[in-house]
Amino acid sequence: KLDIGIDLELFRQLTITADYFNEKRYNILLHREAWPESLGYYTAKPWSNKGKVDNWGIELSVNWRKEFTKDLYVDFRGNFTYTEYKYVNLDEPVYPYVWKTSTGKPLSRTTGYIAQGLFSSQEEIDNSPTQNLGSTVKPADIKYRDVNGDGKIDGSDQVMISPYGTTPRIQYGLGMNVTYKKFDFGVFFNGSAKRTIMISGISPFGQSDYNVMQFIADDYWSESNPNPNAKYPRLTSEGSANNYTTNSLWVADASYMKLRTLELYYNFSQEMMKKSKFIKGAKVFARGHDLFCVDKIKVLDPENIGTNHPTMTQYTFGVNLSF
Repeated sequence: KLDIGIDLELFRQLTITADYFNEKRYNILLHREAWPESLGYYTAKPWSNKGKVDNWGIELSVNWRKEFTKDLYVDFRGNFTYTEYKYVNLDEPVYPYVWKTSTGKPLSRTTGYIAQGLFSSQEEIDNSPTQNLGSTVKPADIKYRDVNGDGKIDGSDQVMISPYGTTPRIQYGLGMNVTYKKFDFGVFFNGSAKRTIMISGISPFGQSDYNVMQFIADDYWSESNPNPNAKYPRLTSEGSANNYTTNSLWVADASYMKLRTLELYYNFSQEMMKKSKFIKGAKVFARGHDLFCVDKIKVLDPENIGTNHPTMTQYTFGVNLSF
């Protein structure tokens, strides 16, 4: 394991902390998948310390603070983290197709079928590779690419449809506090990048009943609107495992940046407090939380997809008193 770090303080104002790490993990316990079935082990393959995983990354934090005058003070801070994990040795079996291997690929990635639009007719279904993914394929269902060209869609046609998974490789934050006379102002942004999520979990295409989101209702195939270029497949109360399986149609870039907090305080002067026998200090404040989000999905909060509650914007107003 290699870890190189540096801490700097410059001009009594700027503090920088940086760290680079590179870790090579080995002797990870796993099943000997490379052992051929002809040896008779089948599901009883022995365990061995054969696994290898590499991970590396950087961490950076910066803090700059300066008192310009007795009435003006500024404190700026930021942080950035990048991490990457990769399989080096999984003792994998000899796959007939190279895209089935995990060696050399990221730990957090997205694997599934490549969507090629929607079936426009029963004739197109009949003339396409057989799709038997748990439900009967009908017009307006998702059509998948036959990657290996064997005339059927099955697990052998699943490929890495995104090098990113649900774990973000980049995370960052940026904040600032400013004090001017009796006012305090604070703002904080944070976000993540290089992250992929599947948005199909919120849509009504699986085996359970869901409400229909507006962005789906605006652009799906229906008998009354048989749009061959519709983005989303037909709706059905019967469920469609074909449309719900992991595929490139549902892949979404979950990178985002949020205005996490925004605060404004006003501190009453000590002269004003002298007029009160009981109150020694007082300040009023206004605070906002999760005020807006910049992202590529737009219709959903990329941070909270898959949870049971939406993100709520909060506004708080109050008074702090000290006695």
